[in-house]
Amino acid sequence: MLMTIDFLEPIEAESENLDLHTKLCAARYQQITQHFDVINLRLVNIESTLKEIQTVVSANQNAILNRFLSWGGIAILSMLGTIGFLLNHYVLK
Repeated sequence: MLMTIDFLEPIEAESENLDLHTKLCAARYQQITQHFDVINLRLVNIESTLKEIQTVVSANQNAILNRFLSWGGIAILSMLGTIGFLLNHYVLK
């Protein structure tokens, strides 16, 4: 984490000295910008992690869907084979 001097608190002499006020405002602005940079970096890391999770979840969903489709195809082919056998063996003889 960033170690910064807390420039956000007002200094009594600041109201009397424009140069001091200007320098403190610049320091405050820099401190705020640094905090935004840290937050932005954290958000970028969170975003990349979420994209990785999304990729893994999507791959798992596709694998599960393919497995169910395979099982369904096998079940349908088994039923059609059984029906064909029964028709051939009992009905068509």
